[in-house]
Amino acid sequence: MQNLSEGVLAYVGYDGDAAVPGRCPSRVDDAIGTRVREVISYADEHRPGEGEELFEWANRVSREVGGRFPELDEQALIAIRALVSFEWR
Repeated sequence: MQNLSEGVLAYVGYDGDAAVPGRCPSRVDDAIGTRVREVISYADEHRPGEGEELFEWANRVSREVGGRFPELDEQALIAIRALVSFEWR
């Protein structure tokens, strides 16, 4: 069974199985899927501020997600940063 960080990595494809970050909900164990979707949904609520650089914004989103879900490890937060910055472009 995946923990929350492993679930986020699998969902984003940041565990080595994808060339670019994306959304792969079928790769997440059912037992943790609801929590992973909560994390992704929370990240999706954020929008860059006026004049905010993409990388700065993605870092801010990652920090805010980490504050709300402190059980996420650094790799999961990097995956969130990659997902939001890639999709915003």
